[in-house]
Amino acid sequence: MTSAPLSVAFAGQRSLVEPHLLREPSDGVTPSFHDLRDGSDFATVLGAIEEQRPDVVVVFRPDLVPPGGTAGLDAIVLGVAPDPLPRKGRSSHASLDYNLAMLQRSDAGSFDRVILTDPLGWDTVSGALPLWRCMPLPVDDALFRDPTPSRHPPRLAFIGHSTVHRETMLVEQKHKFDLPHYAHALLGEELKEVLAATDVAVCVHNDEDVITFPPVLLVHLAAGHLAISEPLDPPFGLEPGIHYVQVGSRHDLDLRLHQIHENPGAYDRVRIRGNHFAQQFRASLVWPRIVRDLLEDVRVFGSERARPRVAQ
Repeated sequence: MTSAPLSVAFAGQRSLVEPHLLREPSDGVTPSFHDLRDGSDFATVLGAIEEQRPDVVVVFRPDLVPPGGTAGLDAIVLGVAPDPLPRKGRSSHASLDYNLAMLQRSDAGSFDRVILTDPLGWDTVSGALPLWRCMPLPVDDALFRDPTPSRHPPRLAFIGHSTVHRETMLVEQKHKFDLPHYAHALLGEELKEVLAATDVAVCVHNDEDVITFPPVLLVHLAAGHLAISEPLDPPFGLEPGIHYVQVGSRHDLDLRLHQIHENPGAYDRVRIRGNHFAQQFRASLVWPRIVRDLLEDVRVFGSERARPRVAQ
């Protein structure tokens, strides 16, 4: 039995969410994208969305929607909170507190459901938003590549903005191993070119005291890279030594990079298994399933959002 065709409109800051979007129609779901960021005129963005009459609207960062902003929207509205949050019962951190403060600006009544990418923050915001699921951000299918033998010497890359912790971890390696640091937003063809030119990707957290799951890690695994990362929390099923190489300090990172420089194929099995793991997070698989599950969930259990559109 063929499912009815559906459309989904994604709204979010392009530089942050583009690698995680459904870009082409898949499984009967046709996507569109609308750039929405701090300072955007939400009414203008909303008007562009309404013209397309989507079945579902996915908004990254629910706090970007003003109170009552979706009241007249004839679609199911899903919010996605992409940032790590304070963990209930654990010591917090300024960056986590900031993320929570931003999320708390969200108007719960503007959303039918909300997805968190940080399950450890669930209890912190439970009751304040219509929480539905937790999941890591999927990866645009166009960024997937089959793992290939490493170049000699392997080409390294780090993608992410600069912080004190990251510079402390990477400064020596940048000089020893010609490790390029892409601190600006990589998008479109430029991102594809960087991923294709990379054999080994280094993932370092923003802060040494905040252990999270960086979305870029799945992008690297999807691109066929050997990923070297600090510990993950939550791991979302990734296992150190199986899907990625884990390091706990800059000295540990230095050791692993020396090993790989001398023997680029030393962790080929890890590279292959990491890529295989990432296949389940293809955007073409994840987003159609999310869209259909969301419509069914709202149909069965209803919604407290003003004027929700319930699929029949």
